[in-house]
Amino acid sequence: MESLCELSSAVMVAESDEDMEIGASVVAGIDRYGNLVVGMDFIDYEDHGRDYEQHAIVERELAEAMARRLGTRMERLPRLLADRCGDDSRILVPSQVEAVFQQTLEFMLDYGARYRLRRDR
Repeated sequence: MESLCELSSAVMVAESDEDMEIGASVVAGIDRYGNLVVGMDFIDYEDHGRDYEQHAIVERELAEAMARRLGTRMERLPRLLADRCGDDSRILVPSQVEAVFQQTLEFMLDYGARYRLRRDR
């Protein structure tokens, strides 16, 4: 799995305050195979043994069907997810970022986009 920074059309959906001991962010983008990827990055700056990335991967065909249901193009899905599910109105703590990740996954399921989850340390 490529890193979250290697996704095309990558858009920040939510992120925690960077001055905290623990940081979290959610990014949506398209991978090199055309799959929609929503990833959450969790970093504990005091104990890197707790760091992880979790990715929800929607295969290209399912992501294209989701885009049609939403009346948009595939390459606009990351921005649409950020607009519908993101929260940039306030400073978030990591647990709130995790909640945004879950909300984004639920939104995708509501529009017929089944995904597979992958967690990397």
